Amino acid sequence: MLLASPEAFEGLLVRIANADTVAGGGNWPAEGDNMNLTITDDGGISTITMRIDKDTDIDGSPEPVYPITLTGVVSQYDGSAPYTEGYQIFPRRMEDIESANAIDNTPVVQPLSFKLYSAYPNPFNPSTTLAFDIPADMAGERVSLAVYNVLGQQMTMLVDKPLSAGHYAMTWNGLTSRGMQAPTGVYFAILKAGGQQKTTRLLLIK
Repeated sequence: MLLASPEAFEGLLVRIANADTVAGGGNWPAEGDNMNLTITDDGGISTITMRIDKDTDIDGSPEPVYPITLTGVVSQYDGSAPYTEGYQIFPRRMEDIESANAIDNTPVVQPLSFKLYSAYPNPFNPSTTLAFDIPADMAGERVSLAVYNVLGQQMTMLVDKPLSAGHYAMTWNGLTSRGMQAPTGVYFAILKAGGQQKTTRLLLIK
């Protein structure tokens, strides 16, 4: 099961069937709010965080009837060795959260637009996750995702290769391409593909 071994699925788009909330594991977000909800697919033996981002259409939507089938990208936020906790799943839109009695066998929907989501967490220390969408009409294009300081100097390159259509998530650990710790300050993540560019602001704190 995914929840028993999330490391094997990190960075991948996955689907969890029969997911339910855990008592005390967070409340459904109001419009404009980010929210973490703890979910399980085995009665609470193992859990994972469902991260709802306010940049989606999920916040403020009616809470679904549980259990649900959840589609999203698996990521991790864990700043302490041995780095075995902090796994999260990011649904991209409300369509990714379906009540079990409404599920059919339709395939995972591909993104409709080129998009870079707000980093989470932000401000951050020591790492943050950058999620982005590549639509079908940009499939196979070379995609670059790099982090720059306020002087426009490249700190690190997280992605630089052709990608198929889909939803992706990359983690920046606050290190430069030379393995040095970046200082406290403002940075910009810039996503480029097919002649288009998206930017989001990051704040690294110590």
